[in-house]
Amino acid sequence: MYHEHPLKILKYSAKNIWLLVFPLVRGIWAMKLDVNKLYMWLRGAWFDILVVILIILFGFAKWYFSRITFGESAVIHKKGIIIKSLKIIPYENLSALTREHSYYLRPFRAVRVFTDTCGGIMKASDMRFLLSYKVCAEFINKIPQSEHESDIVYRYKPKFILIFFFSALFSSSFSGVVYIGAFFFEGGQIAQDIIRTSLDRFTAEASKFLIMNIPYAVLTVIVIIFGAWLISFITNMIRYSGFFIRRYKHIIRIESGRITPRRFLISQDKINYYYLRQNLLMKIFRVMSVNISCSGYETKKNKNYPVFLPIESGRKIKSDLENAAGIRYNHKRQYKPKFSGIWNYIWFAVLIAAVIFPVFRILPRIIPELDEAASFFLIMAEIPAIWFFIVRIAALLTSGVTIDGELIYVRYSKRFDFYTIIGEKSKLVKLDVKQNLFQRYVSHKCTVSFYFHNEISQRHYVKGLKLEQAKEISEKCLR
Repeated sequence: MYHEHPLKILKYSAKNIWLLVFPLVRGIWAMKLDVNKLYMWLRGAWFDILVVILIILFGFAKWYFSRITFGESAVIHKKGIIIKSLKIIPYENLSALTREHSYYLRPFRAVRVFTDTCGGIMKASDMRFLLSYKVCAEFINKIPQSEHESDIVYRYKPKFILIFFFSALFSSSFSGVVYIGAFFFEGGQIAQDIIRTSLDRFTAEASKFLIMNIPYAVLTVIVIIFGAWLISFITNMIRYSGFFIRRYKHIIRIESGRITPRRFLISQDKINYYYLRQNLLMKIFRVMSVNISCSGYETKKNKNYPVFLPIESGRKIKSDLENAAGIRYNHKRQYKPKFSGIWNYIWFAVLIAAVIFPVFRILPRIIPELDEAASFFLIMAEIPAIWFFIVRIAALLTSGVTIDGELIYVRYSKRFDFYTIIGEKSKLVKLDVKQNLFQRYVSHKCTVSFYFHNEISQRHYVKGLKLEQAKEISEKCLR
């Protein structure tokens, strides 16, 4: 039987810091007295000290009554002073185990440990501990078939240039930063021109003030935007520094991070599905990142998990995915939407582009001074609309479903991203076929949605398929 690291006493004590309100009230009351205020304060200091001692003692009691046992087949956590609780997790039910070596905990030889199962709720870890290195090693050694296996099936460490390339160019914010930067820069120039041509509405002093300060405001916005991107870039570089993946017979081990190293143990048979993610630039350059859906590896409490394979080329994805995950990659689309179903994909993009145009053409008629500005904003607003239209066309040409043995491949697009889901038939929990009014009476198509095991229901859908195709997909998925 073990206790958590003694540092946990401080955390338990911090939860009762509200008790210090009593010394605060007493101090305020003492200050209202007319004589010997300092003396009265010091005389009553015993009460303040008593409250602090009670807080620490309560934290110590919670720590002392929190006991961990690593049995032969399960980890057992007992806690509670008055209300007792007992939590038992069999080792074979663990889906992921995460160790987080925060830089401020390393001098105390302490490590945070998160244990997760497929029976969690709201993506919260089932057990969270603060353990010493020794106790953590004891825990790891109790897990059967963990990282101490003799034979490593596969190991992979991406080159630094690939991590740099991935973090700098293929983050979802890069193109947005360039666009917004250009938008505000040109917008500032337009604003200056409008002010100069409208001097009759302002005093000379006010106009001079606005002309001088708008460029600085625009420059500030640009600096903030690019600064946010730079922070995101540095964060990704730090997160993926030291990235290393090892695949054992039953366990996948991932290491990532230098400043705060994180070690993940993932049970292969508990992975819900794999998914490839791309944006349009990545699709053009035929590169992608590989992610996994697994309870505990992408929890809300732990947002710093790395992707499974940060960046892969279309040429190497087949061999690397088979080596790293033991699954084969099939790039063919067995069932795909026909070009006749194009309206299912582009209607929203067309609607956005159609609404933008008349809005900015009517505006100058109401306010003639905004004629030049309206033209500029029209162009800048249509750029993302056209980009979205291109994304939807690419979605039509790349979406589809493939049933290959026991694996289901679902290719679809959501907003500006493209996904390829690879999941086993046994992990498919629901298949949904729907038709809206337009699909039923005009296009004669349908939308097929797939739901795999997950803590939170996640929909993966392909639009524009024929009903006959949907029936064949349903029959093959049920075999």
